[in-house]
Amino acid sequence: MVILSSLANEFKLLDYSCSHRRLLIRSMRNKIRNYNIDIQFGGVKNLFIPATLKGVEISLYSPGPEEFNGFRIREMEFTYEHGYKIFSIRDIGGNEYLINAFGFGVYRCPLDILETSLGRYDSTDPTDYSDEEIFWYP
Repeated sequence: MVILSSLANEFKLLDYSCSHRRLLIRSMRNKIRNYNIDIQFGGVKNLFIPATLKGVEISLYSPGPEEFNGFRIREMEFTYEHGYKIFSIRDIGGNEYLINAFGFGVYRCPLDILETSLGRYDSTDPTDYSDEEIFWYP
């Protein structure tokens, strides 16, 4: 089941916080829309993803054969334990990549290219985050 489909947009891996295990993938604003589309993953354990994606389609990875692009899932240390999920990311060319995380959210974000929406991890000030949440998938 596809959770998010945005195949018409290019996305870039824009920011990653190792200490707080948060990942930001962004489709930059363009002539058609005056906002960025931010996909934020929380609780990232492992990832296998390129820096740029032409379109994204996100679904839960369906474990079948344990092979994935020549790697074994076990050897990559992807897990379902403790609430982790394995998300499958497909681009417009049908290439599949994986992110092992607790969940992800999609946001409409007005920030500039050099600004990150990951913000301060410990902040409760709503002005620290100028994003409009579209949805969160736990």
